[in-house]
Amino acid sequence: MSEKYKLALLNTASKLDALTDSAGEISDYARKMADEQDDSASLWLFSKIDSLSSSQDKKIKIVLAELYNSVLLFFGCQEAARITARSENFADDEKTLEELQSELEQYVGLKTVKQKVSNLIAFHTVQKLRKKENLKNAKSTLHMAFIGNPGTGKTSVARIIGRMYKKIGLLSKGHFTEVSRTDVLHETFTTT
Repeated sequence: MSEKYKLALLNTASKLDALTDSAGEISDYARKMADEQDDSASLWLFSKIDSLSSSQDKKIKIVLAELYNSVLLFFGCQEAARITARSENFADDEKTLEELQSELEQYVGLKTVKQKVSNLIAFHTVQKLRKKENLKNAKSTLHMAFIGNPGTGKTSVARIIGRMYKKIGLLSKGHFTEVSRTDVLHETFTTT
């Protein structure tokens, strides 16, 4: 949906460029605003709209109104997407551990992953009980790497596991960090 409004914004900016002596500047700033969420580009664009609003050229006034509406629709769509994503996270927070386990069980295959998650939950439950009784706790790593072909459910499963970790008290938030090989290599070379 936001792609539709982005294209409308860029097309209208291009129209306004053609009607004025902006030499592509309006399109450039609109692109920066849309692609990079660059606040300074947004401010420049609003300033340009304001400065052109005194024009007596009827075509410029019409396209200027279109551009203003396109900017508002684009920002509105972006904000709606942000709010929707946040509300989905709230809904996920309300799920119980059992509901999350059931959600994971619905994935076809992944027998090893499901077993490891069940073992981790059992291990953590035992460690909580040991801590409660002032017994020594065993340490374990909670890091996981999901590898496989695109479309096999790695990201979806990682999200579920992150929310499970939150439910059993391993994380304060049910988040996960998605990285690619490039991200890991870049981090390795910049930190060593």
